[in-house]
Amino acid sequence: LFLTRDGNLKFRGRRAAVSGDDLLEFGTGGISFDNVRVVYGSELLFNSVRLTRDGGGTVTAIDPESIAEYGRNEFDVQDMQLATDEQMIDVAVRYVSSYSEPEYRFEAFDVYLHKFDKATQDKLLAADIGTPVKVAFTPNNVGDEIVRYGEIIRIDHVVLPDSHTVTFGLSEVFYRPLVLDDVVFGRLDFGRLSW
Repeated sequence: LFLTRDGNLKFRGRRAAVSGDDLLEFGTGGISFDNVRVVYGSELLFNSVRLTRDGGGTVTAIDPESIAEYGRNEFDVQDMQLATDEQMIDVAVRYVSSYSEPEYRFEAFDVYLHKFDKATQDKLLAADIGTPVKVAFTPNNVGDEIVRYGEIIRIDHVVLPDSHTVTFGLSEVFYRPLVLDDVVFGRLDFGRLSW
């Protein structure tokens, strides 16, 4: 549930299909960005998730392969405020699916809007919460390029007399249903079908 850039209240279900038609591309072959914030490591690794609903049951989801590889990292939440245990199952499975492997996660990056032509500025200003993005990044210009797909979950603007910086906060898109006939999210080796 969020306010769109034009001030309307909007709800998008967590399992809403993402379309490659609206994809914003950053990095190689796309819009340049700076100050990338990358999260990597076990601080975001949870392979055993236990949730307890206020007035309801308890759900545990695990990823045995991740536990065998990295050891057990538990995530435990009490008094979940959900209507049903079935909703809690969805949340637990999503947490284990999302966080059972350490990997690069693009958290945020900056775009200097004032450095682009008007067409690119308009494209960036049209971005909203939920807009899908592709980020191509080579850390320190060494090694292989890392390509990840995500969706915008936060947009911050800092406007000064001589500059306009937009910070996009991202959530990685990897637990989505297959989207038939989509050139990006309809691939058989992408997202949940690649596991």
